Amino acid sequence: MVDRTIFPQPAATEQSTPPAIELLDTTVAYGAHVVLDHLTLTLPSAQIIGLIGPNGAGKTTLLKAIVGANRLLSGTIRVLGQPVQSVRQRVAYVPQRRDVDWSFPLSVLDVVLMGRYGRLGLWRRPSKRDREIALHALEQVRLSKRRDCQIGELSGGQQQRVFLARALAQEADLLLLDEPFNGIDTTTQTVIFDLLCQQRSQGHTVLLSTHDLHSVEQNCDQLVALNRRIVASGPVDEVFTAPVLRSTFGSQLAVVGDSHTLIVNK
Repeated sequence: MVDRTIFPQPAATEQSTPPAIELLDTTVAYGAHVVLDHLTLTLPSAQIIGLIGPNGAGKTTLLKAIVGANRLLSGTIRVLGQPVQSVRQRVAYVPQRRDVDWSFPLSVLDVVLMGRYGRLGLWRRPSKRDREIALHALEQVRLSKRRDCQIGELSGGQQQRVFLARALAQEADLLLLDEPFNGIDTTTQTVIFDLLCQQRSQGHTVLLSTHDLHSVEQNCDQLVALNRRIVASGPVDEVFTAPVLRSTFGSQLAVVGDSHTLIVNK
């Protein structure tokens, strides 16, 4: 068990807007296997927040629980100050690429337009305005020229950008991204972080899980270290320390020198 005196949670502060995410004594289990064990956590709005932890730590489970896709064994989750069922359209979830059937016969534009469906209502077709928003999202991720391509024809990095475009088209206040940097090049990573910074400047919140610790340190405002329980959370400069990282990753982590150059053995 982690010593909470070594890794204290940040004190709650008064806010004019509700936190982006609040977990109170939240537990999630698959059958008899507890994946998330009594999590209590408050994450502020208008921040880019990194979620780190070893394989099997529960990162994907946590993101799915926040969006309402995983049933809670105990505890509560509030999103933007309300139960997620009340604000579902304000939350966009970008899954890992491996969880998507890329052979499905949809064009790039079709996939991005799916981000508008929550606003359309039953049986309504996308309007000209919806199409304009989707095309603008594709321009933001630099893929407007590939809009008519079948989604499976794109590279891994391009597919990741298409799913980000779908989230942008949704015009959500909270973006949840599960391992968005897996298998993509540095240029694509830069494009994605630039877009996430734009979202933050517009008052939106981003929570992303990743194994890329260097990018987390350089680009995130807040950090959550997770290994079935919350190891630590708070500003990056307070959480991104060798003791926290060792407690989070254990034998999966190698720290080289004093510069916190990190090698995570997946």
